[in-house]
Amino acid sequence: MNNITEAINKALTRLEEKGDIVITTTTLEPIAEEIIGAIGSYMDDLLDGNEYRAVTNSLNVLVNDVVVNSGNFQTIIGLDKNELKCVLEKLISHIPKL
Repeated sequence: MNNITEAINKALTRLEEKGDIVITTTTLEPIAEEIIGAIGSYMDDLLDGNEYRAVTNSLNVLVNDVVVNSGNFQTIIGLDKNELKCVLEKLISHIPKL
């Protein structure tokens, strides 16, 4: 079971314990998988696989202090700077207004 499935299972269990929902199945996995599928289909509409990997590669670079220069940017990130800028603009356009 992955972390997302575990988080969804815990949330469903808390909601049931509070009386907000009633779960009538003996296992939460089918419910969690349905929720993950719904979220995944939304993400597919926003980013394609290469774009999603570039975002995760970029975050990995940041948290692990990897040095990225112009010569190795596309190799490490997976997209060139202009392509990644377009991905950033897509993500920013989907951030809810505060």
